[in-house]
Formats: sequence, structure tokens, C-alpha cells
Amino acid sequence: MHPDDATVVGIDPDTVRLSLVITRKRGQKVPEVMQIPLAGESNHIKSCGIAFRKIGEVLHDLTSDNGAPYVFLEMPVMGAANGRALPGPTISQAQIGGAVTAAAEEFECPISWVHNMSWKKIVCGKGTIAKTDIPGVMTDVWPELVKAANGDQNIIDAGAINLFGRDRAALVYRLKSRRKKNA
Repeated sequence: MHPDDATVVGIDPDTVRLSLVITRKRGQKVPEVMQIPLAGESNHIKSCGIAFRKIGEVLHDLTSDNGAPYVFLEMPVMGAANGRALPGPTISQAQIGGAVTAAAEEFECPISWVHNMSWKKIVCGKGTIAKTDIPGVMTDVWPELVKAANGDQNIIDAGAINLFGRDRAALVYRLKSRRKKNA
């Protein structure tokens, strides 16, 4: 199936919730947005179980005759404060990301982990854009998303990840099609 007609799920994970933006075709103006609450920073193992079950439910509902949805998940990056690395949240996010990946595998969904600088560069034009500047750019790029996000930065980020993912899926499809023609 051509990725323009596929369902794409962009996911921005953190230690307290998963933020999802779902589109069922390229150019969909108003996306589906949802957040899945997790158990919180104090119980990341329980959060992994919740993430696995809830993402599995979402992917089950999205899997159709058109196939499994493409899933794009922001990868964890090392946080810092006062010049010190903060590995704790990064480890929790990586474990939660593993649970999301396992759920995607259960439904045979293509899944890609996306570095935040990659989606920021492609969607916002600058890989090092400040988090506070992203809503302004996204208002120009996808105003319906920003309205649906109702000010939630994580939903806006998940929408940008969705756009990045849809673009990447289409590129991979074109490259595979070109290889088949040339074979």
C-alpha cells in the first residue's frame, strides 16, 4: 500500500504520558489526537506495562484491510540541568519506548525511532529549534493540529513527528518502487 493512503502514528513519549497524533492519509487536515496516561516517574515498570497494553489497543483498532499503521516514536535523549546529565528520565523513556516497540511488533507495524533533531530539522527547518518556538512554526505548517492540541506541547511535537514519519515512509516507498523497476 502506498504510504499516502496509510495510517501514520506519531508518538511523543515522556515518563508520565504518551502523546499520539494519528492521520489516516496524507493531507488530513484535522488529526486524531490522544494522550495515554502512564503510572508516572516513580513507577516506570508499571508505565511500561500500561504503554504496551494501551498502544496495543490503539494499534489493534487502527489495523485494517489497508494494513498496519506506520509508527514513528521519538527516541529518548539525555536531559541536562545545571550542566549535569540527567540519565534517569532517559532510561525510563527508553524502557517505555521498548514497550511501545514491542506492541508495534505484535501488530506487525513498521516502527521507526526518530531523533528529535531530525524531525525538528525536516519539519521546523532547524534541528536545534527551541521547544518554545515549535508551536509558532507548527501554526504555519499545520494550524489544525495546533488547534486540536489546545496548547499541549507534547501533542504538537507528536504532530511534527507524524509529519516527519509520513514524509519518511513515502520516501522509502519511492526508493523501493524504483529498485523494483530497475531490477
